[in-house]
Amino acid sequence: MKLQYLLVLATAAAANAQFLTPNLGFDPGGTLNGTTFINNGLVGAGRLSAGTLDSFGETLGAASGLSISNWGYNGSNFTGTFNVLPDRGFNAGTFFSNYAARIHAVPFTFTPYTGAGPVGQTQIAMTYGSTTKLTYLDGVTTKFTSGLVPTGTGTILGQTVGTVSAANGPGGATTNLISFDAEALHLFSDGSGYTSDEYGAYIARFNSSKQITGITQLPASARPTNALPGAVANFGSTNTLGRNANQGLEGLSVSPDGNKLFVMMQSALVQDQTGNNEKRGNARLYVYDISTPALKDTPGIIGEYVVQLPTIDRDGTGPALDRTASQSEIVMLSDTQFLMLPRDGNGLGSGDTRPAVFKVVSLVDISTATNILGTYDAIGNQISPSGALDIAITPAARTEVINLISTTDLTKFSYNTNNGIGLKDINTLSEKWEGMSLVPDLSTVDPDDYFLFVANDNDFQAETVTMLDASGNLVSNPTGDPRDGGITNDAQFLAYSVRIVPEPSAALLVLLSGLGIIARRRR
Repeated sequence: MKLQYLLVLATAAAANAQFLTPNLGFDPGGTLNGTTFINNGLVGAGRLSAGTLDSFGETLGAASGLSISNWGYNGSNFTGTFNVLPDRGFNAGTFFSNYAARIHAVPFTFTPYTGAGPVGQTQIAMTYGSTTKLTYLDGVTTKFTSGLVPTGTGTILGQTVGTVSAANGPGGATTNLISFDAEALHLFSDGSGYTSDEYGAYIARFNSSKQITGITQLPASARPTNALPGAVANFGSTNTLGRNANQGLEGLSVSPDGNKLFVMMQSALVQDQTGNNEKRGNARLYVYDISTPALKDTPGIIGEYVVQLPTIDRDGTGPALDRTASQSEIVMLSDTQFLMLPRDGNGLGSGDTRPAVFKVVSLVDISTATNILGTYDAIGNQISPSGALDIAITPAARTEVINLISTTDLTKFSYNTNNGIGLKDINTLSEKWEGMSLVPDLSTVDPDDYFLFVANDNDFQAETVTMLDASGNLVSNPTGDPRDGGITNDAQFLAYSVRIVPEPSAALLVLLSGLGIIARRRR
């Protein structure tokens, strides 16, 4: 076997990094607990018009979750299918949609570009394919979920869930439906999988027909409730314990061996922060055993860890930190390491003029973190009173490895971060990057080479928005989304070329030491 060597990168920015001004530099990657991540840069981009309608006649939306299937290489370009999970549907002004959770299938080709640029965003060429809505059985009745804000509770599939009264699909009877704000996606090869929810902060298991067959609750401390005593379930936005409103289960991924399921809150629970946004950085990560068919259907919790998120000045002007960069997706690399997508809320679609300050991919490791399962899991239990983490808890290690707002990358593909009045255009980088999927580079025999795809959540911002309303009617908002002067916020996909080099074997370290080389083996 031929050995090649690559100099080890220095560790990148330390965990709990703080950013007071826009972070626009190129990040080459970093090393964390023996794993080296090398960022070769942005090598492709593509977009699908925000005005695209799905097979149900509703506005397509974009990726709150992303999973790639049918991945292949034909000798000249790569092919695959983006499985795109949009979230709860259009909800701005007075127009709130009765949008059922669904998965879009979007076939694509990908031809990496490694030249100097600038070039257009055409390397990822895609065509909308089809859409499948998730369903579930309520007794003997097949129902869709609804994106409308929950106004009540009910028992579905043996679990207490948030519900709303709305039409069960186009022209359907008005009934109680699960309120479901889908945020993350994992698909198995048979088409079954998991998705996570923002409202209830629970995990839904679905079969190959995309029928939800089970719901897994988080520990009691994470469930949205009113204050003690009593702690009645409250799946709306006024709960005083558990998940923060609009900060539910944003990250979900399965370990490479398929035996563990990981889910992560977008930021700290209500009781784990103060009223200050920058004090909600202690997010909880939960680990479930899915190693058998029975456990895959009913996951058993085996771990809980704390991941500390970066803090920023949202205006990018300093001098004080005032925001947590909430995370929007995770991708597992092993049982202990994963990629995470923390970001600010600035950019096209935000409706304001703040500059993009911080959007990154982080490498996270929980191997030395404290497993707090069973210790802080009762209703109201705190890990970080007033936002300061309990000294008995060791959080996960973290380092930043890709900068999504790197001027070097963005300029090459004709993007900009001009978010000021009169400066925004269709190429201004989108606010929300929430989908992420990792696939191998099949054009090389090197097993450490990958492409990391990142996709945006465009909040259904199109010139005309068409959605199902609570009465089951397909209606259009002819004025579209008014944010940012009506500039269309397309569904967008970015592709990065990366190398992820695992820790070398002891035998190789002895060999390299004898040669006087500090390196990583390239198998």
